[in-house]
Amino acid sequence: MKLFIALTVVLISTAATADPAAPLMSLGSADTELSQEDCMTKAASATRNNGFTENFEKVGMTVYGEKGAYTSAIRCQTAVKLAIFVVAGPESKIAASSEQKLKATFTAP
Repeated sequence: MKLFIALTVVLISTAATADPAAPLMSLGSADTELSQEDCMTKAASATRNNGFTENFEKVGMTVYGEKGAYTSAIRCQTAVKLAIFVVAGPESKIAASSEQKLKATFTAP
């Protein structure tokens, strides 16, 4: 939870001073009991299943992907039982919808 609050503060302060051409971001999180390996596997699956297949990669604890003008990241912080979802792109409604779909796919049984 502390990480989520810290990320939110950073995003809000960054957004307040952001260039108008900067991408808009949507951020969410979900509790997880998964192991780091299982979390990364599920994050990779959710990323691909939601079409973020361009420049797909796993780096450290994060899975990244792109779909057109939108970039996604799912970070597995299993030491604190948390998965973090971020989508950035030119339109806030699309970024928010895409982030919610990533989270729903990841959290689905």
